[in-house]
Amino acid sequence: MEFITSTDTNNSNQKKIRLTLTILVLISLANYILNAFLPAWQFRGVDFRAYYDFACMPDPRIADQPIPWFLYFPIWGVFFKPLSWFSYGIAKNIWVILNTLMAGGFIWGGGYLLSEKNSSHLSRIYIWSFLAVLVLNYPPLWVTLKNGQINLLILICLGASFGAWKKGYPLWAGFFLALAISTRYTPGIFLLYWVIKKEYKLCLSTLGTLGGLLILSIIVLGWKVHLDYWILFKHYAAYTQIHYNLYGNITLYSLLSNLKGDGYLPGFISPMAGQVSFSIVLLGTAIMLSLRQTRMKAVPTLLEYGLWATILPLISYFGENHHYTFPLLGFMGGWEVLTHKEFRSALGLLLIGWLGTGLVFHAQNMGITRFCTQYFNYLDGLFILGSCLVLCYLTYRFRSPIKEDSLS
Repeated sequence: MEFITSTDTNNSNQKKIRLTLTILVLISLANYILNAFLPAWQFRGVDFRAYYDFACMPDPRIADQPIPWFLYFPIWGVFFKPLSWFSYGIAKNIWVILNTLMAGGFIWGGGYLLSEKNSSHLSRIYIWSFLAVLVLNYPPLWVTLKNGQINLLILICLGASFGAWKKGYPLWAGFFLALAISTRYTPGIFLLYWVIKKEYKLCLSTLGTLGGLLILSIIVLGWKVHLDYWILFKHYAAYTQIHYNLYGNITLYSLLSNLKGDGYLPGFISPMAGQVSFSIVLLGTAIMLSLRQTRMKAVPTLLEYGLWATILPLISYFGENHHYTFPLLGFMGGWEVLTHKEFRSALGLLLIGWLGTGLVFHAQNMGITRFCTQYFNYLDGLFILGSCLVLCYLTYRFRSPIKEDSLS
């Protein structure tokens, strides 16, 4: 009878694991191509149209537009200028390719964020496989690609900011955070996060970069575009509050507005007050958890950082499905507690939140929602909220490493 050593058994198990991971990654890649890349290639990219038109002619044209159409800082008109050298169809497909490369970069960079300094190449392969399955099968990212949205770029900037801080480059961390903030307002809450963490050099770098971007934008585009932009923002804020179902808004504000409009809520209920109160509670919870970690001299973790990213789409009164791309950082942070047995139930709930977004997406595509209430689409937010609460629990329970300078 042939004698099998423990080493042979381990090698056999590793081969099986690698084969399983390879199959899962290939299935995920095929899923991404069918549900994201090909539809994005064939679709007209409604949101990318705004970037492209603004790059071609940086003029918000507020007086002529009943619905505001460019809602990003004017500096991005400068950054997108090279794409205006091509026809719209070619420029849109270049943007699709760039987004796919960014998704790959997010997976690759995430492997280094989650791995330890002395991690083996094999352990990094496991992490990269986990991230590939996580990212490539995530429907809000598919919608981002299909619509030609800019969320992946923001996600990359937020991830790069944390990665630069982790590697000991706070100035670069601030630079990447400033890029994220210059695209949307909500990433600005990370300034508060880093103030809580007493990373003042990072915060000053962020503010300095934002000031530099503003000066560059004014030099290139002129004052009028920026003044028009702020008028546009005011118009947009008023318009979206009245038209709370605009572009498939799935925030709490939209939900409460619809419930009130359909007679399910009494007239004295204020949807905006409900949204503001909800946002204060969520953000306040994140602040208290981070303050607690700071008092304990704990090193900031991707789990905690991901919690703040998951809050981003929940605290706004206007948001679409593709805005739920940002919680990917939160789902990614779950890897940090994967080996802790006491957190398995919580991670199971986090997995349900991730899978739930896929359930809503495919139900919509298959037309199942026609037989359901109009409120079905709000399930996306419910799954993300549930994931956010799980991340709050994990952030509270997980014992982060203690800063080295606090041990001396």
